[in-house]
Amino acid sequence: VLYNTSDIIISKNARLNDIIVVGKNVRIEEGFKGRLQIFAIDSLIIEKNVVLEYPSTLNSLDGEKSCIKMKEGSALEGVILMYPLSIERKKNRILSIDEKVKIHGYIYADAQVEIKGHLTGSLFCTSVFLKTGSSFFENV
Repeated sequence: VLYNTSDIIISKNARLNDIIVVGKNVRIEEGFKGRLQIFAIDSLIIEKNVVLEYPSTLNSLDGEKSCIKMKEGSALEGVILMYPLSIERKKNRILSIDEKVKIHGYIYADAQVEIKGHLTGSLFCTSVFLKTGSSFFENV
């Protein structure tokens, strides 16, 4: 278990498999490959070309503005969970999946979800949105 009450940055050179990571803000650097179960209180940022192998999980805990962002070219085999412990914080939760992201598994997000990548599995969420340069679409 890797635990820190502040920020955690996982280097692309780190060799981590079957590790539990808990922190306020967690960022995985571009090019990392491994198996992790991550619990972030506020933000969880997966940089470009990160590969998280089965059985990886991305978990967003009950922060003020909890968010999970997966950037272009990343892949996840596992689960994404976003579940607020308090109703007041439910509005500020966002899950953003960029283009060319591949997810094989399922997503359970009591949050707003923007998914531009490819999901093979299931998506359970509060609402879906798409923000482009000129428009904003919600639940279409």
